[in-house]
Amino acid sequence: MSTVGKLWVLIFEVPSGLGPKKILSSMTELLLATPFKKSQKPPPNFYHCPCSLLVYPKPTMHTNKQEEHEQDECSICNENLPKLSSQFIRMTCCGKGLHVKCHDDIYASSTSDKQKGQCLVCRTKKTCEGSKESTERIQRWVEKGRAWAQCSLGCNYRDGLSVKQSYQQARELFELAARQGDGNAQFNLGQMYTHSLGVDQSYERAAEYNEAAARQGHAGAQLNLGIFYAGGHGVEQSFEAAREWWMKAAEQGHENAIKVLQELDKKEGRTTPSFTPPKRCSTCNTPKTSTHKLKHCKCKGAQYCNATCQAAHWQTHQKEHRRLCKEMNLKNTEGEMKDEVVELEVEEEGETKETTTPNLPQQEEEEDVCPVCIEPLQKDSVKFVRMACCGKGIHKWCYKGIQVSSLSQAQKDRCPLCRADYPKSDEEEIEQVLPWVEKGKAWAQAVLGQRYRDGLGVEQSNQRMKELYTLAAGQGDVDAQYSLGCMYANGQGVDQSYKRAVEYCEAAARQGHADAQGNLGALYCNGQGVEQSFETAREWWMKSAEQGNENAIGALQELDKIEGRTTPSFIPKPFECATCYRPHDRSEHKLKPCKRCHRVYYCGRECQVKHWNKEGKRGRGHKEKCNKKQNKNK
Repeated sequence: MSTVGKLWVLIFEVPSGLGPKKILSSMTELLLATPFKKSQKPPPNFYHCPCSLLVYPKPTMHTNKQEEHEQDECSICNENLPKLSSQFIRMTCCGKGLHVKCHDDIYASSTSDKQKGQCLVCRTKKTCEGSKESTERIQRWVEKGRAWAQCSLGCNYRDGLSVKQSYQQARELFELAARQGDGNAQFNLGQMYTHSLGVDQSYERAAEYNEAAARQGHAGAQLNLGIFYAGGHGVEQSFEAAREWWMKAAEQGHENAIKVLQELDKKEGRTTPSFTPPKRCSTCNTPKTSTHKLKHCKCKGAQYCNATCQAAHWQTHQKEHRRLCKEMNLKNTEGEMKDEVVELEVEEEGETKETTTPNLPQQEEEEDVCPVCIEPLQKDSVKFVRMACCGKGIHKWCYKGIQVSSLSQAQKDRCPLCRADYPKSDEEEIEQVLPWVEKGKAWAQAVLGQRYRDGLGVEQSNQRMKELYTLAAGQGDVDAQYSLGCMYANGQGVDQSYKRAVEYCEAAARQGHADAQGNLGALYCNGQGVEQSFETAREWWMKSAEQGNENAIGALQELDKIEGRTTPSFIPKPFECATCYRPHDRSEHKLKPCKRCHRVYYCGRECQVKHWNKEGKRGRGHKEKCNKKQNKNK
């Protein structure tokens, strides 16, 4: 049903003492040499790479392609798919495409093997790659004029997969797809004209097709086009143009392009590299970008996308981690960590944030994702719905969508994931939570701690509440850390201690908990448990206000008045709905402000009315706060 291309990658071995022109000329000769046939073994200067987009592709069947006439969307997240097939997965049964991440997230879920053996969209049984049935499915899409199918079938004819090998048929299909703007078909035609596969060799035609694909962002075509310019094959020789195309390929993480640029820099005597490879996840090799931040392990010796990648790499990294921690005299390493995953620290603008509470454990469980939209859940449990039956969490706006759908009432009264009936009492909910507590789940420990605090379904007990919150906080549960901070600040069930309150609030605040950031700002403002500092208080209130925290926004406005500022230090901007916590999206989901105070934002009138008189565990609704602001302005 889905494919990943397999390619042959050239390893360059360049004798020392050669100038840049001779180096690139020798590379070009190797790359443009007559290719080996399918039945032959690769020459010794090639190796097999299962994932990289490099010089001579040996693509497998039914890959997805770009089409001019419409923009495909992922059937899981409904976001636009990339233009090139190497960046998403195409289903040959229904023709739908899926982001690789969406596809992998579903296959890593608890879905049954039977469901995983079917198309995720139309539930058709999957076929083996290269099988006759799979080719028949592709042919039906070819008859409908789909470019991605034409290119896929062309690859089958070129490689002789379930059809009789024919370069003529492959060329005709590639040309049909290339006319529709398919970048992979253009790249494949460029390869055919470069290596004389069923056509007369023509570097001019090869350069034309590679340039068409390169302008669409095809990294392999960008590399090849740079080689054409470096050697003057089919185009006017130009090292400047070659470097430009190699830079584009290198920016996409193309390893051979990076190697060529590094070698060229050495031979030209450059002391500063023309291209610095981006930092990559130590587990999945995903590069760091402006939208994809990496997080450092506490030892600074590895970086990861998230806690999932860190956990997968821990067995490999733990020995080096302990060595580095020992050198830096860091605590919580060998004996105390007990081979568990350690804290991640976010890197921002080349600097790593240091935690000021090293003795407080910060280990996090695997990042939860909403099974409806496959997007990460917020850390603050108030912002999503936790199913005690199966332990899964659902965004509040996704849950709301299910409740207003056309499902029957019986279906709405059951968990949408495991189909268990919702608990009808506090006692039933406790029965569902207890097994998760026994398994050591931090979220369950925090939930049960709250029930003991409020006496819901169990006998009220401050001692039991403290024990459960402490267990959850030790695993990095942000709600438990925030709750313990509030308990120590107010002396609720524990001896009052502002110092301990600061420790727990700061632990939660550093994980992005808006209310904890607001409380920590208040503690710094009042000098409770820490040295008084309006500057630090403002920093934490700013972070909280950026997440739409109404109390933090009010605190900043009061601080501006005290300091005599005429220009406000913070102007509220839409972040998320104050009721269902759905994020603001300028193009797809634009939030509207409260017209009286302009401090909070909503999806629409329904959310605003619900929030106006809402009373919950984090305080009263917006009506009281909004009226207070109006009275102060008067």
